[in-house]
Amino acid sequence: MDKRIEKTLVKIRIGLLSLVADKDIADISVAELSRAAGIDRKTFYLHYKTVDDALEELCDYTVQEVTAGFTGELTSDVKALYDYLDGADEKLYQLISGEKSTDFRNRFLHGVFTSEAFLKYYTGADHCLIEGYLYSILYIYEKCRLSGRQVDTSELAQMAASLIEHGLKK
Repeated sequence: MDKRIEKTLVKIRIGLLSLVADKDIADISVAELSRAAGIDRKTFYLHYKTVDDALEELCDYTVQEVTAGFTGELTSDVKALYDYLDGADEKLYQLISGEKSTDFRNRFLHGVFTSEAFLKYYTGADHCLIEGYLYSILYIYEKCRLSGRQVDTSELAQMAASLIEHGLKK
């Protein structure tokens, strides 16, 4: 991708995150996002049709960041997810946790949990059951984070992997 285009997309992602911290997504206009990103509206419209399109691209980009390091080993991949969440910018974490957008959260989780690394766990199992276990991965992390305790991502990853492995074998 052209470096200028990538730079513009990064500006839009950063601008969107800065606005989402203080506003509902539905209340963000293209003009406002363009100002926050330091670009004009014409430039925005070269890349997206709506603010929702920009939000979807931010989600897809975030999923790619998370899944890029996945190895296909369950505990390791769950730990990579936890570590990503642990290091995420607070504004991005608000989106991922559903605090600001349940649509973003659902799209993010769907993207992560249907990545190549996780797909093998879907074979022969009830998709609703798998979805429940996989959402539990994030729930476990969020409960620890909300408690204010230091989160040991290695221990959480082992617990979550065990939950998935043992739950799917029943």
